[in-house]
Amino acid sequence: MPPAGTPTLFIRALESKTAARYCWTAVEPYRDYEDAYQAIARHLPADTKRLGVEYLEITALQLERLRHACPAVEVQDVSMLVERFRRVKSPREIEYSREAGRIAQIGFQAAIEALKEGVRVSSVIAEATRAMYEQGQDDITWPPVLIWSGPDGGLMHDSSLDGVAAAGHLVTIEVTGTRELYIADAMGTVAMGAPSKEVEKGYETAVALHDAAQRALRDGVSGEHVHAQADRVFRDAGHGPYYRRVGGAVGINSQPSLFFEGLNLLKGETTPLEKGMTVLVQPGVDRPGMIIVASTNLVTESGYEELTHPLPKLVRR
Repeated sequence: MPPAGTPTLFIRALESKTAARYCWTAVEPYRDYEDAYQAIARHLPADTKRLGVEYLEITALQLERLRHACPAVEVQDVSMLVERFRRVKSPREIEYSREAGRIAQIGFQAAIEALKEGVRVSSVIAEATRAMYEQGQDDITWPPVLIWSGPDGGLMHDSSLDGVAAAGHLVTIEVTGTRELYIADAMGTVAMGAPSKEVEKGYETAVALHDAAQRALRDGVSGEHVHAQADRVFRDAGHGPYYRRVGGAVGINSQPSLFFEGLNLLKGETTPLEKGMTVLVQPGVDRPGMIIVASTNLVTESGYEELTHPLPKLVRR
């Protein structure tokens, strides 16, 4: 991407027809036996002195090959530079995000309805995914549906499909709706059968965490301020400092998921929220088990608009 003018996409020749359809940039194909980094080097202007590279998105080997191809050019890390420009959405991007939220909500509800004692996690994922694709879900760079089940809520981010929902389990469902690559998450925990009083109390705490953070959303407040509201609830409930982020800014689905477009709802995050950002709020507790209450929200001047909805009461299946 030059300081001025049209960016160039370097891509395998095999993909050039698809790229011509979907890309607004110039497209420079290379054959599979050619060195892609040499292709980049050949197209750099003769007076190029510096090249910005997102270290978060490049392997060590790729970086070394790029430096070898461009030995006279200084390579600098520009990770998260683009994300700052992505946070505030245009009206069209907001519509895509709303559509993603609608699709996510449909998949989330389909997953809840598919839950019954003895059902395999894979079957629930299949039902939710089918419902989403029928409603216009498009491509995504990670699984659109994740489910964790167990007496203690299962293992977060476990991608195994072998689990079974059984009586006494807590089941957490995370659904990512996508429209034109813009995402919205619907997420929450449900109980299989009658929950214990400890589980009910834990769920009430998770709801209070979510609601405190969500109420704090508005144009101009910092991520740290939002986190502090949840932290206060967590401490008042008799726990220590809230140990994880409450969520963060989301958008087009190529962002590193751990960095939330460079804005976390986390202690120490001084970046202000802005009108037009889409923000995932997903706090939870891990005692007596994993319990999550979540929503995706559009930040407005005075508050927020829900794109996906939290479960205010513990759902039993």
